[in-house]
Amino acid sequence: MPTLSFWVLCLLASLGFLAGCAAPLSPTVKTPMELEPAVKALATDLFGQVRASQNFVGRMGKKAFVVDPFIDAYTAEVNETSRQIEQVLMREVRSAFPEFPIEHMSVKNLGTSQYVVNGTIRLDKASGSGYYRVSSSVVDLKTGMIIANSEVWLTKEKLNFEPIASYKESPMYLKDKRVEGYIATTLSNTGELADKSYFDTLPTAAVLSEADVRFDAGDFANALDLYQLAESRADGKTMKTYSALYQSYRKLGQNQEAEKAFANLVDVGLVNNNLSTRFLFTVKTTDFVADSSLRSQYALWLRQIARRVATAGVCLNIVGHSSRSGNERYNDQLSQQRALAVQKLMQKDFPQVMQKTKAYGKGFRENIIGTGSDDAQDAIDRRVEFRVVECGR
Repeated sequence: MPTLSFWVLCLLASLGFLAGCAAPLSPTVKTPMELEPAVKALATDLFGQVRASQNFVGRMGKKAFVVDPFIDAYTAEVNETSRQIEQVLMREVRSAFPEFPIEHMSVKNLGTSQYVVNGTIRLDKASGSGYYRVSSSVVDLKTGMIIANSEVWLTKEKLNFEPIASYKESPMYLKDKRVEGYIATTLSNTGELADKSYFDTLPTAAVLSEADVRFDAGDFANALDLYQLAESRADGKTMKTYSALYQSYRKLGQNQEAEKAFANLVDVGLVNNNLSTRFLFTVKTTDFVADSSLRSQYALWLRQIARRVATAGVCLNIVGHSSRSGNERYNDQLSQQRALAVQKLMQKDFPQVMQKTKAYGKGFRENIIGTGSDDAQDAIDRRVEFRVVECGR
């Protein structure tokens, strides 16, 4: 249902002050296109709406925009495709809408901007088309109101879903309340307010974004300083922060600090009921991938998860998953075996874990991607996750 703020804007429109309020949904481009023309169409639609609204609202001069890194709506990661979308959009805005200065997210840029642009990419599973949807909103940083929203579809061209460096070695998929709010904001109507849990945390998100840039450039020491700054903030004790701290400490050889950061990540994950660990299994087996560095990390992860569960007043369901390749019965068995294998590994350090956990297999019924490509694109489908439950259930 449109908000009161939306109808206020539409009243202005009826007086001839503001364009674009004829309907609560902004125009959506639904013809699937290749990435570059699709994103150009997105920019044209999105900033066309902004330009129309600025005819009245923005007569005081240029308004600056900052781009909150686009993410994959399922994994909460910045990957190579979401980054490419962001880059194409910014290039098009600078070319076609020169009156709107636009920059990447940083503490300084956020502080000098009037609007933030965000966006998500997600597979359109509902229609079975296999197309990807890119959704984006422009939010007024003073009022929190969404002043433009648009969506385009991408064709089935091969897209690169490899996470960028600051997400690539994250031990978990980092979906939490803020990420859910970010996604909700990209899907909201013009005239509505941005999700509060997303909007209120933008200053800390800017610190994390700046830190990610340093990390991606290999400047791990300065990245660590910024991640620590984010963690010191009241709203900075998030899954993203602790995952980034874990990775930074590891890069700098500070293994004890890395383990502490992972323990904090588990604690926050338990609160958010999200412990979707990034265990990589060899396709069609219960064996972890043959990588000595990853296997040593997996031992650390399981040790800390088991320790937290053993001392906390909660229990866990260990849920195994598989990709879509193969028949349903086979994948049900494989996912169950993966869950049991993880449960057994946890038992080595903390025998009481067996009384506080149950292992289940979901096969491919809860696939997030569901392509069955058995590569980096659907790696999240071959996961084991931990769901918090009341003991005795």
